[in-house]
Amino acid sequence: MKIILNIMCLLFLINTFFTDAVAVAEDLVETNLNRLKAINACVRCYMGGVNLQGAILHRTNLKQVKLIGADLRWAYFSGVNLGRANLSSANLRDAWLSETNLHGVNLKKAYLSEGNLS
Repeated sequence: MKIILNIMCLLFLINTFFTDAVAVAEDLVETNLNRLKAINACVRCYMGGVNLQGAILHRTNLKQVKLIGADLRWAYFSGVNLGRANLSSANLRDAWLSETNLHGVNLKKAYLSEGNLS
């Protein structure tokens, strides 16, 4: 009986921790998205899972940004600095990357379509 009680307590603590961690991450992404909109830059920001579908980013500084699992479908990047950014598992289907710095970008498991780059 004591083992079952301990397991239940452990599961409760794990659930509480992960629920709080997800809420904090979502708040951080929202804060960083607002920074991006306000100053057209967000260097070393965490924006994992953000939805930038159809966004137009022109001369934006996103150096070392973490866009892990982000939805970037149909986004237009023109003159954007994505140097050393993490776009692993991001969806870049039909995104347009014109004159964009991709030096050192992590595209592991990213979804790309033909013709992304010009």
